[in-house]
Amino acid sequence: MKYSFLAFTFLIVSMSNAQDKLTFKTDEVIQAKIIRITKFKITYKKHSNVAGPEYEVDKKIVKTIAFENGDVESFVNSNSLPFEVKKSIISFNYGDFLANRFSFSYERLLNDGKLGIKIPFGVSYDNPESYNNNRMLYYSGLDLKFYPLGQRRLTYSVGFGSRVGVVNDYYYPYYDPYYDYYYYPEIKKRLAAGFYMNNGLTLHIVENMSISGMFGLGLRDIEGPNWAQFSAVGELNVSVRF
Repeated sequence: MKYSFLAFTFLIVSMSNAQDKLTFKTDEVIQAKIIRITKFKITYKKHSNVAGPEYEVDKKIVKTIAFENGDVESFVNSNSLPFEVKKSIISFNYGDFLANRFSFSYERLLNDGKLGIKIPFGVSYDNPESYNNNRMLYYSGLDLKFYPLGQRRLTYSVGFGSRVGVVNDYYYPYYDPYYDYYYYPEIKKRLAAGFYMNNGLTLHIVENMSISGMFGLGLRDIEGPNWAQFSAVGELNVSVRF
């Protein structure tokens, strides 16, 4: 019984002397006992007070952890984000100013940031009777975006998108076969639907802000006798994330 008690006491003392070394990116070193490591946080107790409170720090400020068993884990990775990715994104497409439209979108990230569902909106503020043929006056749609590398400082997306809206279509309904001439051009608003294969890049600037660009190629069909035609869409976005 005496030897068992001594062995138990030795084990308790050894466990209390076990310590991990937490090294910050400022080169500050703390003797600690690591409690848990999550995706973005590290929880520890001070070695000098293992019965005391728990402390929590962001991984982004930690360089390495040297565990008491000799293992070392490094958190220096230029490709990973130093903050938690926000799953809701509201984007303003300032590139649409070139087409005299005000456009924005809402995107929700799913599947640990590897899948995004996006709903765009756009409305023209130009004169609706102007002769800008086949240009979207207002539209909405649905985009499905895949992020093969997940969410990084600079990340790539690929996916499918759709746009449904109204365009100005100008035409000449009156034809003079004698002079082979069309008279009295008219404008008619027509429904249009397009489907696209999209590619994009996103740069995370800070936790709550990013900029991105997207370009897509596909087909668009306008209401009427015409066949679907090749079409392109593009975006230059500044985004708020929350």
